[in-house]
Amino acid sequence: MAAITRGVILVGHGGIPKECPQEILTKLKRLESQRRAAKLPPSLET
Repeated sequence: MAAITRGVILVGHGGIPKECPQEILTKLKRLESQRRAAKLPPSLET
């Protein structure tokens, strides 16, 4: 059986929806902090 991959796509002006689960928001902010600390650019949109 194939592995399931999940993702979140945020569309808009960078605002987080009020309904966004706290655990997803926490993970998103942690990943963003790690990216900034590593001085990496945002990933390209495809």
